[in-house]
Amino acid sequence: MSGHASGAMDRSYFDDVYSTSLDPWGFDDTWYERRKYDLTMAMLPNARYRRALESGSSGGTFTQRIAQRCDELISFDFVGIIVERARSRVGHLDNVEVRVAEFPT
Repeated sequence: MSGHASGAMDRSYFDDVYSTSLDPWGFDDTWYERRKYDLTMAMLPNARYRRALESGSSGGTFTQRIAQRCDELISFDFVGIIVERARSRVGHLDNVEVRVAEFPT
């Protein structure tokens, strides 16, 4: 696993990880991830948000959940294959846009 001068992980690491599995960390299926998403949603102080930004959308598991509480959601990740998976998961939602992008650029 190599890094950039800034300390960020090299994009090729994530390309390699996602080339062998579209859900390598079990975002869709593990109790831990479901519970983490439930707690995150419960901590949001408002029932509805006009606009939201989600960085690191991965396959769109949380994107799909948070979109239910947003008028407009922009979600992004820098791994193209996983962005396509997120797009297919939330493509039916008019309030969500999933982009290939990298924070902070």
